[in-house]
Amino acid sequence: MIFHINFEYAILRKKGFITIQQSPHDTRAMCICPTEKVNDYFINDFSEYQEKLKYLFEVYTDKEIETLFILLSRLYAGIENLDRKVAVESKNSILKEEV
Repeated sequence: MIFHINFEYAILRKKGFITIQQSPHDTRAMCICPTEKVNDYFINDFSEYQEKLKYLFEVYTDKEIETLFILLSRLYAGIENLDRKVAVESKNSILKEEV
């Protein structure tokens, strides 16, 4: 999962939405800081997107939306589980090659 997080941060950084800076309180930590572009996005672009989402989801009942959210959360947990399994298998494969 760390790869996915780093990849997402790299995309946000490349697009100018965040900066990554050394923490002033802990030299081991890095801080992810939103830029002004984030505010501009939510003010100018996201409201239009949110309106479209409203139309997309208005055909569902509240219970259906709740069920969808639960299932998507479980799917995401499954993806994280798969990522861990692949990482372990990859590590084991490398260790076998070294022996």
